[in-house]
Amino acid sequence: MNQFHLLEHTADIGIEATADSREGLAKQNGLGLKILLFGDLQAKPIHTENVSAEGNTVEETLVNWLNELLFLMADKLFIPAEIAINHYSNNGISAAASGEHFDPDRHQFLREIKAVTHHQTRVGHEGGHWKSVVYLDL
Repeated sequence: MNQFHLLEHTADIGIEATADSREGLAKQNGLGLKILLFGDLQAKPIHTENVSAEGNTVEETLVNWLNELLFLMADKLFIPAEIAINHYSNNGISAAASGEHFDPDRHQFLREIKAVTHHQTRVGHEGGHWKSVVYLDL
């Protein structure tokens, strides 16, 4: 007899961030992504990479930018020491990430992250602070 069953599996992790500004919120999410990939690894600001993205909403813009940052870190093997957000509006984020390239003799990946998802992403301004929740597919 041929059959199959769909199985539920939770393979996500989230970042909840708070900051005084939208720009600070993007930075905190970027630092959270770095921690998830590399842990509390200290990188040297040897080289600078520009990271930007656009979207139709503030949430979509953040997710698209985090996916660009993920590409820089996981595929181009770049470890940010500092992330400077130049601009964050409903429709665009531009930033400069200063850091160094991954060295397998000194660095290690903690986990693989496939993508930052749009599922349940929230960005809002509450009580004088910007807050966000994003989920990543492991």
